[in-house]
Amino acid sequence: MREGIDTAQPRAIIKVGGSLLREGSDYEEIANRLLPWLDRGAWVVVSAAAGVTDALDRLAHHRQADALSEILHRHTRLAGESLPSSLEGELTDTVQDHGNRTTIVSWGERASAAVLQARLRRIHTRVPIVELTSTGALHGHAAAIVPGFYVRDAEGRIHLLPRGGSDISAVLLARRLGRSEIRLWKEGGGIHASDGASVVREIQGLDLVERLGETIRPLHPAAVRLALRWGIELVLESPAHPALSTRVLTRPPTAVELRPRGLELLREDAPRVEVMDR
Repeated sequence: MREGIDTAQPRAIIKVGGSLLREGSDYEEIANRLLPWLDRGAWVVVSAAAGVTDALDRLAHHRQADALSEILHRHTRLAGESLPSSLEGELTDTVQDHGNRTTIVSWGERASAAVLQARLRRIHTRVPIVELTSTGALHGHAAAIVPGFYVRDAEGRIHLLPRGGSDISAVLLARRLGRSEIRLWKEGGGIHASDGASVVREIQGLDLVERLGETIRPLHPAAVRLALRWGIELVLESPAHPALSTRVLTRPPTAVELRPRGLELLREDAPRVEVMDR
């Protein structure tokens, strides 16, 4: 147990939201809070830092050199060191050569994973980065960092999930690893009641889907639908204030419509989504 959060579950799935990742100090704090989880074999899905996906989307449209430079410099500041040259080169080459938009827009999650990896390395903890992919075997890592928001196909092409898709990534990863619970670390923690002063402790997944509609706040509805289909429970919490948490109840598994817009890789006849090293 650490600061009220139960870390006893083996190989937990934790998703770190971009709202928690604004400055280098935020990554440093998250790295320290992850240590007891990683010791128990947690896998961590990470979003892009706050505002980065929007900045990358603009960059993909306008291809401005100063915007590219600012994004690279920001991530150097976040990491406290230079990013791997291959990662910086990927973005630079794709922008300058007018390459694929999806490579640019999804770069933020890969960069965020590299920043978190660097911050963990500074506290003497080495964790590999693993990507979700539509095919391939899962290697036996005790713990790993997984960039959210996209899946690679068998040819290495990137397929973006819907915006807010890192929630979906976490559910896909839990399914692949056979985990029954995901802890979603978000700013503000759980779902606040209408009075604004209290937090809803538990909510049925079907009720939450109806309330969410098409919004992705505080949780992507497609992630809830997948969790309902597979009986994976979700816990929305703040790592700094674990008492402000909401458990989304999803058991027993329920046959709900997936609504696969942007989720074509998850069709029943599509290749199975797995994870592998990159």
